[in-house]
Amino acid sequence: MAERRVEIIEDPMIRELKETVKNIRETSIKNLEKLLQRVGESFEDNDIEFYIAETGEEANNIIYDIVKDEKTIAKSKSNTLTEINLVKFLEKKGLEVIETDLGDRIIQLTNDKPIHPTAPALHFNMEEIADTINEKLKVKVDANPEDIMNTIKSDVLRKLEDVNVGITGANAVAAYDGSIVMVHNEGNIGL
Repeated sequence: MAERRVEIIEDPMIRELKETVKNIRETSIKNLEKLLQRVGESFEDNDIEFYIAETGEEANNIIYDIVKDEKTIAKSKSNTLTEINLVKFLEKKGLEVIETDLGDRIIQLTNDKPIHPTAPALHFNMEEIADTINEKLKVKVDANPEDIMNTIKSDVLRKLEDVNVGITGANAVAAYDGSIVMVHNEGNIGL
């Protein structure tokens, strides 16, 4: 594994790609104001509403104003939405939020705090997760990863049948045409 990692890191194509991405990021930060203006125009051309929030609290209020008439909201993986505590905010306002990310859903069911942004439920062992699922979802699931995943997936899909609104983050936005890029590993964007 370590050899493969070194191979990848030292690959000339990977080094060039890394430098290209770094340059794009630096250029984007330098031109952020112009790019945000262009994104706003591109979104408007595509009938997409666009808001800029200065604080997490302001972002939460904007989102709430958009979704407040819904009973249940689906939320896909988003570190930004986690950082601004959107789920807790919406729940305090009386909305039910269904986490579609496996780790985030486990955290939601345990009512605990995430231990890591990309592996939020890493501090639980399989028995603890299975016990929580059995208690909260009133099912009988064995303490193995596949059964746990399938049980949570079934529960989330059942709950999503009545959901009209989903919230997710974006990995990148193209200012020129307003394209939104989302990368996922669990298939929860398609839910």
